[in-house]
Amino acid sequence: MNAIKRNLFAPVTIACGAILLSTDAHAYIDPGTGTLLIQWLFGMAVASFAILRSRWDIAKAYFSSKSQDTASDADVDGEVNDTGSD
Repeated sequence: MNAIKRNLFAPVTIACGAILLSTDAHAYIDPGTGTLLIQWLFGMAVASFAILRSRWDIAKAYFSSKSQDTASDADVDGEVNDTGSD
């Protein structure tokens, strides 16, 4: 794996440099390209919200169960109640 990284470093660096240092191309971008970019951005936003929504339920369940356990175990004085229900 390390040899692959070494072999790809120079070509990738040269390609990035060529892209960053190139002059204006004065190329035509048709309206279909703009529509494709908007569709890609919208799809990424929807996918991100779906992933966040699924993870939000997991995180909410984890933290709500933790807060309920600690609230029921602690007494008013801060002492832990030992109910023996293991």
